[in-house]
Amino acid sequence: MQNKRSVSLNAVRIFVLAARHLSILKAATEVGLTPSAVSHQIKKLEGNWACLFSSEATTSSC
Repeated sequence: MQNKRSVSLNAVRIFVLAARHLSILKAATEVGLTPSAVSHQIKKLEGNWACLFSSEATTSSC
């Protein structure tokens, strides 16, 4: 069964950049976004991953 919430590849890419640089500001500069936009992408990704790895991922909350 396919998950209703798909993970954005762009959000994953931004997360990897932030992890590589150890800085949201440096990641934002590299992709041409504001640090706030990068932070929002990471927060969105965290929400998606929480649903993917949750034992309750089949509930309607995900």
